[in-house]
Amino acid sequence: MRNDIFFYLKWLKFAEIFNEDELEILSEYFQEIRYNSGDKIYSKGTVGIGMGIIVKGQVEVSITESEQKIILAKVGENETIGELSLLSDEPRSADVTASGIVTLIVISKPKFEELFKEEPVISSKFLLQITRILSQRIRNSNLQISKNYWRKNA
Repeated sequence: MRNDIFFYLKWLKFAEIFNEDELEILSEYFQEIRYNSGDKIYSKGTVGIGMGIIVKGQVEVSITESEQKIILAKVGENETIGELSLLSDEPRSADVTASGIVTLIVISKPKFEELFKEEPVISSKFLLQITRILSQRIRNSNLQISKNYWRKNA
């Protein structure tokens, strides 16, 4: 199983800044989890316990407002979900559901904290990647808000 996680990490964009020795070490902190179609991976309002990287399949990120499901995003292979749970104890802001069979590699918050203490260089690179992902998501959100504003006020 560790060899599978090493192999997954080796080919993921998230892990491109790590060398092979670092990937070998990093793989020890992850676990592989498989979900079936329709399985709830994360639930809105629950405290997050870790971050997942999708290695196979696709998930749907959604919220329910006034009993209506709103799909916020579809997230696929080579993308991350739940990264904020490593940085904060705030409850999850959306539901994440498997859209078909999904394989994730997951690092739990306790394992991340262990990585942070034991491997400062690797954990710094890991945090850099999370920062890049989150900043890109903020940029995309800002762009979407701007487009919606101009559509409404044009």
